[in-house]
Amino acid sequence: MKEITPLIIENRFKNSKQPYLQTIVDFSTNYNSEKKIEVTIPKDLKVYHGADIEEFTQKFKQNKLAPFYGNLMKIISRGTSLYVANKQDQEKLAEILEFFTIRDYVKIVDK
Repeated sequence: MKEITPLIIENRFKNSKQPYLQTIVDFSTNYNSEKKIEVTIPKDLKVYHGADIEEFTQKFKQNKLAPFYGNLMKIISRGTSLYVANKQDQEKLAEILEFFTIRDYVKIVDK
């Protein structure tokens, strides 16, 4: 994962330094199965899905994205693999981590 992901993104996308893509590259490069973080999802948070990438990118560029996402991108970039969340937040968190294409590489556990 550490070697392949950066190459795929670099070869597949024109702007591989785009923050969303860079977050995925950083995750793969810094992945650590012992890094752990507690996450609380804001109740009114919009959950993005794959088809929403353009909207997500536009809002990011315009600084109109919920602050949660900027913070989460930093957490993901550090290679965090264990996410601790309340039962009610776990489904949303799983969807969000799927949006960042890392869901299969992380674990979500109860607080």
